[in-house]
Amino acid sequence: MAGRNLSKLTSVRSKLEALDASLRTLPLIEANVEDEGSMDRAFCQTTVVLNCVGPYCFTGEAVVQACLRNACHYLDITAEPAFVHTLIDKYHDEAESKSVKIVPCCGFDCIPADLGALFAVKQMPEGETETVSGIVHVSGPVAISNGTWTTLVHSVSNIFNFRKKRRTSGHTGAKKSGRPLSMLPHWEPLVKAWAAPLPSADHHIVRRSAQLNPSRYGSNFQYGHYVHLSSVFHVIGYYWVLTLLTIGCLIGPIRRLLLKWKQPNTGPDPETSKKCRFDMTLISKGTQNRRAVVSVSGSGCGYVSTAMMMGECALCLLDDLKQHPSHGGVFTTATAMGDALFPRLEKEGVRFDVAGVQTILLWSKKK
Repeated sequence: MAGRNLSKLTSVRSKLEALDASLRTLPLIEANVEDEGSMDRAFCQTTVVLNCVGPYCFTGEAVVQACLRNACHYLDITAEPAFVHTLIDKYHDEAESKSVKIVPCCGFDCIPADLGALFAVKQMPEGETETVSGIVHVSGPVAISNGTWTTLVHSVSNIFNFRKKRRTSGHTGAKKSGRPLSMLPHWEPLVKAWAAPLPSADHHIVRRSAQLNPSRYGSNFQYGHYVHLSSVFHVIGYYWVLTLLTIGCLIGPIRRLLLKWKQPNTGPDPETSKKCRFDMTLISKGTQNRRAVVSVSGSGCGYVSTAMMMGECALCLLDDLKQHPSHGGVFTTATAMGDALFPRLEKEGVRFDVAGVQTILLWSKKK
């Protein structure tokens, strides 16, 4: 077991020993992102690295570089669009040449959207999907950790630099394909609620999946990611919060105050996280007037589900490496694990359901 602090690793091993006495002799390896040598000593002994240390814009690249030096595969639980595009721009070609898989966003961000979109696309004839809209609804107690809050503040404060970088990006894989879906809030009758665009890494990841697998998704595929809001008053409140947060993050003194809001090493306890539930509806539309509606749902929204999802991604990737030689590059969960990940998540309580597949008949009046 590897980590940056040996005393904390020893404490974790003691807790594991209470569950399984054989883990008393589990080897401990120090690996610190500020010490290349320590990461090399750790990574040369493994096949897959799970990086849970953020904000990734500050710490992630050093870990990716160490994985490439030691030819081991990399998974993380980032939700930072800028970091994802940095991986594509700077490391895709090297990872491809070294047969190393780099798979970001292996947690609650963005597996429900990424695998949900793949599941929706699979209900349509291959290559005929034109759009998928994902509408996420979260219920129960919602709380975030200091790490998540810090990442959010830094991501928002860097939003204009990120957009400028995307416009000038030289790597084709990092560019947005097709036209974006509506960036305006709209009433969605299928869920009987308002759908407002949710600024997150999800739509970047789903579009990346489509770029890597155009035969499955279609060459003109578009994806939109939205939050479920029950009334127009919630829509107004939602945009007020986004506006105030953005302004605050862009102004230095206010940003520093926001970063102090959450104390280090604080966050929701596991029992609170388990009570939070997510339900995501995905609507795919294609040629021939076909439409499919699917849902992805589960409990432990956020930290509990992220831990489970990342673990299953790592095991899924290891099983795949035993059967097939690795093709390297920067992937998504839908393109690196794909169909093999569905049964693993379903076994852990994540549901993938088909609400309906239909052909919409269009009628026109003759003059």
